[in-house]
Amino acid sequence: MTEYNASWSTRLLLISALATAVLIGIPLTVYLQEGTINPAVWLGPLMCLVAALFIVRGYRIDTNRLIIRRLLWETKIDLSGLKRAEYNPEAVKSSIRTFGNGGLFSFSGFFKNSTLGTYRQYVTNHNNAVILYFDSKTIVISPDNPENFVYAVNQFKNLA
Repeated sequence: MTEYNASWSTRLLLISALATAVLIGIPLTVYLQEGTINPAVWLGPLMCLVAALFIVRGYRIDTNRLIIRRLLWETKIDLSGLKRAEYNPEAVKSSIRTFGNGGLFSFSGFFKNSTLGTYRQYVTNHNNAVILYFDSKTIVISPDNPENFVYAVNQFKNLA
């Protein structure tokens, strides 16, 4: 079993800090000024809570699976159909988010660009982007030490 952390990029830190300040600051300001709790205003803190649940804490390669560690659970991806893995931070450039989170505690969900087509992303630092190519899907993750991750997964799958 091989474990990798998922450190945050400066970009993710800034987006998360700014968004959290706005999403929590507005309801707090309204509450302090009016003394009432308007349910619509509290959607911001709820969005922060939901996004925090989907945080990417790290990755683990274990028994033919990639395990993505979240805050309260793990997302498991079967590696049996993996064709190749490569470290390429440039591959995710110019991506469009089609469904998911674009920077509140992670970059997660479904994205699309001309290089990768449609792909799933579980990323905290685009500079560490590792692309996992399967027959029917592409997944992007961002483990610390991406070169080591690619080597380990390729050795594990005998793709090297």
